[in-house]
Amino acid sequence: MLSRNNSFGKRIAYYRKLKGLTQKELALRAGIQTGYLSCIETGKQTGKISILARIAWALGISLEELIRDGEE
Repeated sequence: MLSRNNSFGKRIAYYRKLKGLTQKELALRAGIQTGYLSCIETGKQTGKISILARIAWALGISLEELIRDGEE
């Protein structure tokens, strides 16, 4: 579900840019490595649900919004 087309990775990048955050800033807020965030955004890693929840929290959105299926 989560890695089929990397829509959630693209969604992370979209919301990060919308909030005016760099990958480094978002990674720091979420408590993860910048390289790991980059891999999630580009689809090289899927990320554990607990990590995605921390990213969603750092972005100020719900986990459901982050991982929902459907249009971008």
